[in-house]
Parts: sequence; C-alpha cells; structure tokens
Amino acid sequence: MKRNDETIVKTNLSRLVKKYAQSDVIHSMEREYKSAPAFYIDTDLIDDNSFLKKLPMRPGLISSLAVSFENGDIIEPLVLRPKGKRYEVVMGRKRLLAAQKVKLSHLPAIVKEYTDEEVLLVLLAIARDEHDVNPIEQALIASYLVSIFGYTQSAIATLTHQSRPQVTNIMRLLKLPESIMNEVSLGNLSYGHARALCGVSEDQKLSVYEQIKDNRLTVRQTEDLINKSYRKEEKKRAKKFSYSKIVHINGIEVKVSFSSLQAMEDFLSYLKNKQ
Repeated sequence: MKRNDETIVKTNLSRLVKKYAQSDVIHSMEREYKSAPAFYIDTDLIDDNSFLKKLPMRPGLISSLAVSFENGDIIEPLVLRPKGKRYEVVMGRKRLLAAQKVKLSHLPAIVKEYTDEEVLLVLLAIARDEHDVNPIEQALIASYLVSIFGYTQSAIATLTHQSRPQVTNIMRLLKLPESIMNEVSLGNLSYGHARALCGVSEDQKLSVYEQIKDNRLTVRQTEDLINKSYRKEEKKRAKKFSYSKIVHINGIEVKVSFSSLQAMEDFLSYLKNKQ
C-alpha cells in the first residue's frame, strides 16, 4: 500500500512524554487513537518491533488471538510508525503476530511519526501496565533507554512505578544465558527463579537451571540449593585461591588481596626494598 500522509497522526511530543509515568498512559493513548481515522494496510508491509523482535512470545497468547481473528472478531487498530516504504508495529505486536499466523492480508492501523525514544517509552509503559508482565521484555527496554538515551535507573524506576533496587534486579536478568532468558519470556521459568539464577557464576547458571527443571524446584528450594551448594563451593574456591595481607603504607593501614601466594610475596618484597 502506498503511504498517504493523511494516515499519519501528529501528536505534541511534550504532551505524550508527560503521560508516560501515569498508570493509564496506554489506555489514554488508545482512547485518543480510537477517534483518529484508521486505514487498512497490507500485513506484508508491517514489520515486528525492532527492539523486541528477538524476544519470543508465548504461543498461547498468539494462538488464542489467531482463533478469534479466524472467527471474524473485530481487530483493534495497530499503532505503527513509518520505516522507509514499510511500517513498524509500536502498539499491537500480539495482534500483528496473530494476524500473520492466520495470514490476514490487511490490518486496520493508525500511523504515527515516533522517534526511537518515544517507541521505547511507549513499550515500557505497555510492559509495565500489562497484567502478565514479561520481565525480560521490561529489562530489555530499560537497557536500551539507559545505554542509548542516558536514562538513569532512578528514572526507569519512576516510569515503571518500582524502586531502584527492583529495576536493578530486573536489568540483571539480561546477564543470563539467552536460552534461560527465552524460557522466562515463554513463561516456562518464573521471575523469582531467574532472579535467583543471577546469583551464581556464569558457568553454573545452566547447571542450576537444569536442576530447577528436572526437579521442579520452587523459588525457595532454588535459593536454598544455591546458598547451600553453589555459594558454599564458590567461597571455598575463593578461600583457596585468594590471599590477603594488611600492610602499612605512609602510616595508612591497607588490606591488599592477591590471586596467588607468589604475587603476595613479590609485592611484600617490593615494599621492603622501597623502604
């Protein structure tokens, strides 16, 4: 479909951004867009969201919508932004994926000129206000706002109505192996389990995950396993390979740690020669 400039809804940016921290921001935007003219756009011209396309979505969410579309249910308009001669979905990603599943040829949509920052703020509000929140999605969106646009974790906390430590914990999930993050996105692993896995070393995460899956461990059981086995093992390893010594430098007492006994002896020898 050839783009018609009349399809583009122009909204004052400062007024939109001002809403992002409100609890009903998405509902407010949807009410506004309902009064705007919607146009049918070729489904083949609509791409998945560039920030979220690598995240898998729960098959059940897509399948239930797909069935309703096949039964002729009314499809709420998607909100898109123009990308060259194509479009990118901003609001309505589930509807798009469901429509693609049942091969609908056209979809009702409203097109708006969004910047990348606006898209991320909208996506963050959607992730925050949805009942079944995907914490990996929220973490990914927040990481883009922090790394690309310089948002602080405190600012993210305000926008998501969470504490800063909560935001920190959510963003730590991005350090998990991709396979585990996908399991969280698909709903096969809870946020509590994923958060517990962040507390073990990189080479142990997959091993602990396998035990969670094979033994159907609760979050509490997972935390107990980590505390009793893995962290105890890490402490032993650290004690075995870590050496420390309190030294006095210019009248100041300093505790220095070393990776080996030889490194500690070399350093003490160096200090002795300097005195």
